Amino acid sequence: MAKLIVTTGPLAPREIEIGKDVFSMGRMPENDIELRDSLVSRKHSELIRRANRFTLYDLGSSNGTYVNKKRVDVKVLDDGDEVSVGETTFTFKDEHSPARAPEAAPEPAESELIASLYGNPNEIVKKVADLPEEYRIDVKESIARGYSFKDLKSVAAQTPAAAAPAAVPQAARKDDKKAVSASSVSPDQDDRFKFLYHLGRDLSSKATLKEVLQSALDTIFAVINAERGVILTIDKASNELVPQVARHRAHGSISVHEVVPSRTITSRVIQDKNFIITSDAKNDQRFQMGMSIIQYNIRSAMCVPLWEKEEVFGVIYLDNQMKTYPFEVADLHILGAIANQVAIRIKQEELFNKLKQEELTRSNMERFFSPDIAEILIKRGQAGLQPEEKEATIVFCDISEFTNISEKMKPPQIADLLNGYFEMASRIILDHKGSVNKYIGDSIMSVFGAPVHYEDHAMRAVKASLAIQREIHRLNEKTDTRLRYHVHIGVNTGDVVAGNIGSQKRIEYTVLGDAVNVAARLEKRAGPGKIVIGDRTHNLVRERINCRPLGAELLKGKQNEIHLFEVTGEK
Repeated sequence: MAKLIVTTGPLAPREIEIGKDVFSMGRMPENDIELRDSLVSRKHSELIRRANRFTLYDLGSSNGTYVNKKRVDVKVLDDGDEVSVGETTFTFKDEHSPARAPEAAPEPAESELIASLYGNPNEIVKKVADLPEEYRIDVKESIARGYSFKDLKSVAAQTPAAAAPAAVPQAARKDDKKAVSASSVSPDQDDRFKFLYHLGRDLSSKATLKEVLQSALDTIFAVINAERGVILTIDKASNELVPQVARHRAHGSISVHEVVPSRTITSRVIQDKNFIITSDAKNDQRFQMGMSIIQYNIRSAMCVPLWEKEEVFGVIYLDNQMKTYPFEVADLHILGAIANQVAIRIKQEELFNKLKQEELTRSNMERFFSPDIAEILIKRGQAGLQPEEKEATIVFCDISEFTNISEKMKPPQIADLLNGYFEMASRIILDHKGSVNKYIGDSIMSVFGAPVHYEDHAMRAVKASLAIQREIHRLNEKTDTRLRYHVHIGVNTGDVVAGNIGSQKRIEYTVLGDAVNVAARLEKRAGPGKIVIGDRTHNLVRERINCRPLGAELLKGKQNEIHLFEVTGEK
């Protein structure tokens, strides 16, 4: 039987048999293995047996599941694999599984990485994914969860040491004609985590994105020996890099136009998601076609993407015009870590702006659509409002003899009457899943069946019309006779073109077509307190709605007669 041998952690030493086809690990008691560890998620990972082999699945945990020290989402386990969940490490044993493959050759030393794709010994190229784990810390999430620096420090203690610069400027750098030095004085783990933790807190406290970027660039110049630097973000509309903040070591903050970064380098960084140091850019074969490198006498440059997982939001670019070999591998690591913190903040800003825009859109839409329809339209986006032909039911509702009524009232009273009428009628329309299309004087035009289609759109339109008449009758019974009013309603069903119509400066969602014109004519035909519908609407509702035939009439603008019906109530 397969089993997990606990080698490190609170449960060690212990052997646990895997006696089920689905075997779970996590912080909650209902798991097969309960791990009381703050680094472990409630439902962290599962082992599932298929065809005598066990597959390990990470269940979207915050801190990941590791097999042989590599983070995995899904991994078919071999006999002898080392599985790490939080502070606990297991050895997987299963006689039915093949033995674990020998360890791959260790990665080359950093000095061996100082080579370009073309064999240039004056360049370092690293993938974003190669940034050591100890440089990855989501400070915003940690603060939100209530972690202190002490908590993060305990996490750091479990991470193997790696090279990193101190959180203070380095006193001196080598500036000779040799290759970039790959060695660096490494501070202890506490210094590195303290630096990233406080950087994250600082960035999180800034009110605007511009302040975030300026603070990040100031920090970069405190820990990296660069002459010039600029942070650029990707404009979503044009997909072009836009410089946001720039700095010169001697002059402080400068105009972004004073630092013209190498497009050749920045484009490579974004496309390949690479960290790049080029120690002698003018002689670097990869960038010989970059005119900005030659034109601005760039001797050495370092560039990293503003990255968060798979997304790139821009770049941080540093260069030197006089010194040839100022940058080190440790600089690349710390710059990549700072870039990650900045990208997390940018992503949060974008998410906040998106939520704010959605809330504004939702608020505007809910003035004309029911909340559930508004939610559907928000999810569809503009694509869901493109003009399309469909069947819908149109309702026109108008106050009868409004001119005579308004002559007896003062302007504030007229405004109060109209606002109360519009509020009441709109609420009923939205309750029946219709949309308020527009207010025209004292008339309301509403649509049922667009933009969201309902099979019973005609029934909803007629029921809404009846509800409006009943509510007006109820209100009139409690109102002074001089302030009482009635409405007449026309309802018609037919094919329309529904969608966003207008110009770039002013566009609105509406419906067009003969069915709309007929509905307007039927509203004129109806008397006070009455509802008149067309023959198509009548055919769709007659089994549940009582109607009185009014005969066939030739409406204005029509060549053929239309059969009209007066709605008298529900059956």
